[in-house]
Amino acid sequence: MLEYVEGVSLATLMKADSGQLNGLRLAIVRQAAMALTHVHARQFVHRDFCPKNLMVTATGVVKLIDFALAAPLEAVPTVGYRPSTIEYLPPEVLQRDLNDYRVDIFAWGVATYQTLSGVWPFEHAGQRQAVTNILNVKPVPLNKRLPDLPHEVAAIVMRCIEKDPANRPGGMNSVVRVLDRYREVAI
Repeated sequence: MLEYVEGVSLATLMKADSGQLNGLRLAIVRQAAMALTHVHARQFVHRDFCPKNLMVTATGVVKLIDFALAAPLEAVPTVGYRPSTIEYLPPEVLQRDLNDYRVDIFAWGVATYQTLSGVWPFEHAGQRQAVTNILNVKPVPLNKRLPDLPHEVAAIVMRCIEKDPANRPGGMNSVVRVLDRYREVAI
């Protein structure tokens, strides 16, 4: 059964610099992290996690949508490129290396960095350069862009966008645990 979700994509809210995000950014990315935890617990990888696939309702509820590229989470990592939103693809997919559920962790990290700071972490100069930048540009630490952001939150986001998947968190559960400690923080 399909659910009708009345809302606006996070991408649209960010592009419009909507006041609807004021004070709710951290809550929104926490809900998005919980959605990925749910997807991974059911043994799937979303593979196209990005702000355009996060609907935000008028009451601030976040819904992860568009599972067209979702795939079963297999015990053995897969090789190859899956077409999705390029700005959120991790290096291992872009280089056609082995990849697994950590592609979603990377994408969540990129989307969160962008949602919180208002800028793409890899000094985006246009879609043509996106691949080169993801592979080669080291992001400005999030706590430099947002000094009021709790250090632990900034650190977990930066771990999620590590180029080497082995350096990313082991699962979204650990990300949610960090975010849960800052539920009352309004950004």
